[in-house]
Amino acid sequence: MKKIWNVKEDSSPLAHTIAHTLGVSDILGQLLINRGIGDVIEAEQFLSPSLSHLHNPHLLNDIDQACELIQAAISRRENVLVWGDYDVDGVSSCALLITGLNRAGARVSFHIPRRVEDGYGLNEDCVAVARQHNARLFISVDCGITSHREVAQLKEAGIKVIITDHHRPAETLPLADAVVDPWRKDSSYPFRDLAGVGVAFKLIQAFFDEDAELLREFLDLVALGTVCDVVPLVGENRILVSEGLKVINSAPRTGIRALARVGGIASKRITTTHIGFILGPRINASGRIGSADESCRLLLTDNPDEAARLSTKLDRINRSRQQVGNRILKEALTQIEDKTNFKHEKVIVIYDEGWHPGVIGIVASRIAERFFRPTIIVSTQGQSGKGSGRSIPNFHLFEALERCSEHLVEYGGHKHAVGLTIAKENLREFRQAINRVATEMITVDDLVPKIDVDLVVSLSDVTTDLIMECEKLSPFGVQNPQPLFLIPRLSLKRPTRSLGANGVALWVTDGRHYVEALDFSGEVVRAFDFDGAGHFDILGYPSLNEWGGTTSITVKLKDMRAAARPLNPPFAPFHP
Repeated sequence: MKKIWNVKEDSSPLAHTIAHTLGVSDILGQLLINRGIGDVIEAEQFLSPSLSHLHNPHLLNDIDQACELIQAAISRRENVLVWGDYDVDGVSSCALLITGLNRAGARVSFHIPRRVEDGYGLNEDCVAVARQHNARLFISVDCGITSHREVAQLKEAGIKVIITDHHRPAETLPLADAVVDPWRKDSSYPFRDLAGVGVAFKLIQAFFDEDAELLREFLDLVALGTVCDVVPLVGENRILVSEGLKVINSAPRTGIRALARVGGIASKRITTTHIGFILGPRINASGRIGSADESCRLLLTDNPDEAARLSTKLDRINRSRQQVGNRILKEALTQIEDKTNFKHEKVIVIYDEGWHPGVIGIVASRIAERFFRPTIIVSTQGQSGKGSGRSIPNFHLFEALERCSEHLVEYGGHKHAVGLTIAKENLREFRQAINRVATEMITVDDLVPKIDVDLVVSLSDVTTDLIMECEKLSPFGVQNPQPLFLIPRLSLKRPTRSLGANGVALWVTDGRHYVEALDFSGEVVRAFDFDGAGHFDILGYPSLNEWGGTTSITVKLKDMRAAARPLNPPFAPFHP
């Protein structure tokens, strides 16, 4: 599929000022500007994230009341129940709060609903579960901000309630004893984009009066949940993940060490990529097709034998989840080929009996990425269906559902991801309705994928120094992606070769310099016509490849095209 390359504007004067003041290259100065940095002070703090730059947790509304409620429960030796969520953010939030409360001497237990049976967030069983645990204080993590009815029921039962969440509230807040959420409309907290685990951390930070050394032991959990919840890795999140990765790589908790071992990365320097694609999916898997309790226990245990047993089980569950997902994906692609008319349908809506509701969200994401169209997949059972949807950048999927709400039983979510319940008999009408809405909301250009490119550089700029400077911007994630460069007017130096099962490696040259470019999926290279192109431009991520005791420079290939008109000059020559 052809993609549009959006090369960001050159801001040479400011880039040079930042570079000259901080003693870095103009290229790094421009990369900082591309990430929203507006002056030298911001740039310096971005390059040197520090816990000392975290905001005062007491700036969060109701956090002092929450601390007082926790202290009162500890003093009275009352039981505390932490109510979590089944994804990585919810599980890590739960484990963090339990660890912190145990440290403070609380009598604490936890409950995580099951995805398929219970659904997301607080539910009608809250009071019964709290009574089962004999809890007098109920604390939610990563959920609860819209649970008005459930909070009222807990209060009627004489149970104190603290809500900690990072989702956006409705017009009114639940009538809990404390509601800690940076997205409250009356909040003046300086950074709103915390993950659920970030909010839980701020509560513990406030409770322990910002004891820096004690707080470090929680940062691995904060990094885990923050990365996996795909929140922006800027501001406080950048600090928390950066410091959390240090903990994971130096003194990981028993459960994370065991999980890294089964994931085959125990000897590697763990990065956000490892968290997002190896550790996170294994923690997530149990919540998708079973109970997330085991994932939480893994993050809580200090027993190596228990950690080994639980991590092995989670790895097995994840493999099962992958098999189920691959089967559904294959069936979904067949259905799309047979039933979807892309000329008239901008939103893919497919459904089938018995597709696992805990896996269809992942499949929807893969299909949306493949076809670059909003995708909703519904698993039907009997006369009802549960669905998950994923979108593309310029289509607000939640708003589209609001305009089709007469066809739905219930729905929720945000711009890029939604969940819904629908009567089976309404599926055909819903499919037609959301495509009518999409016709009004989506243009033809919106259906063409776009790639944001940081800079045009010469092949001679792709050096070890450049790669090491780019690494100063890590950890990478949303709003702080790994730097992506356009390298123009190249040709093949030698024939392509196979790389693993599907990948392709090729040596490229500008006539004077050359480098090996790696396409691990093989899709980019196989789709390109070398014979008809002559020279070509590539998009890639320069990196250092260590193999057999030697280190070499490679470029991880993102995309390629026939060479455009000469891009002259590329960005200013690299000079550290």
